[in-house]
Amino acid sequence: MRLLMLSLGLLAGCTSLVPSTVAQLDGFSPVTADPADIALALQLPEGVGLAPAGATLFLGAERNDTGEETGLTIRLAQRSDAELGEVFEIAPDDRASFRAEQARIAAWQAEAPEAVQGTLSLGVAPCRIGAGPARSARASADIRFAQGAPFRPLLRDAPLSRIADQGDVAEWPDCATDA
Repeated sequence: MRLLMLSLGLLAGCTSLVPSTVAQLDGFSPVTADPADIALALQLPEGVGLAPAGATLFLGAERNDTGEETGLTIRLAQRSDAELGEVFEIAPDDRASFRAEQARIAAWQAEAPEAVQGTLSLGVAPCRIGAGPARSARASADIRFAQGAPFRPLLRDAPLSRIADQGDVAEWPDCATDA
C-alpha cells in the first residue's frame, strides 16, 4: 500500500522540517500503529488558538482495482501542556473505531497491495485571539510515535503563512466568543 501522509511539515516546506524525525516517519505505518501511541503537539504563535474539538484525524484508503473507498474522520482529544503546547491524541473512546478502520485497510492491502492507496491527514480549525497573529508569526510541531516516549520535533519555527492561510484572519472565529 502506498500511503500519502499530509502533515503540517509538508505544507511548511523542507527548511522547517527536522530530518531525523522525518526519517522516523518513513518507518511509521498508520495501518499498524497503536492509536494510543499517536500524538501531535503544536506550539502556536501569539494571536492563534484552536477551536474546541477543532482537530480531526482522517484515515482512509481507496482500492484502484474495485473503486471501493473507506475512511474515518475522528475528532482528536486536546489538552494543554505547559512545555509542549496543545497536544492532540486519539481519545480512548475512538480507538476501537480507528482500529477497525486500520483492519479494513490492512485486509485490502493483503488482498491487493498494489491497488490500495491510503491517506492519513490532520485538520485543525484555528481561532483568533485578539487581532490574530502577526504576519511574521511562526509555529512548531512535535510528534510522538509511542506512549511514554518523548515527543520528537517535526516542524521547527515554520512561518505560519506557509501552513495556514492568513489572508482572512479577520474571518477566523474569535476564540473567546465564537469558538
